[in-house]
Amino acid sequence: MIPAFLLKALRKEPIQINGSGQQFRQFTHVSDIANAFLLALQAENPGPVYNIVSPERTTIRSLAETIADELHVEIAYRESRTGDPPSVEVTSQLAADGLGWTAKVPFGQGLREFIAEYTRTPMASETGSGQPTIRAPPPERADLQ
Repeated sequence: MIPAFLLKALRKEPIQINGSGQQFRQFTHVSDIANAFLLALQAENPGPVYNIVSPERTTIRSLAETIADELHVEIAYRESRTGDPPSVEVTSQLAADGLGWTAKVPFGQGLREFIAEYTRTPMASETGSGQPTIRAPPPERADLQ
């Protein structure tokens, strides 16, 4: 969703939202996910399967507004689509209790970092289907591979 919105904005096309945009997601920064994996690997008794997710809720509308404001594009609203996933809150309480894990990177900070990196390097491209893909970083950014 984030790369799709960014590609639209970079082409100066309106970001399209289905429905009101009040559905929410719990985006989690990759460094927080990596930290959870490290804690699980180091745990003496890792226990059950853990949900690793930020507790911060971000509506689709606020995501689109942030990207639209940053890249100076409009937002277009369309009717809701049948089958769009509902908002479901997931908790990482087991990971907090069992591993001592909590998300550290706020969504706004992570999104600003992603926008800056995405617009700075040629990491975004399109497939023939018009769907966004992410390519490997260029050779000078081998530290990201």
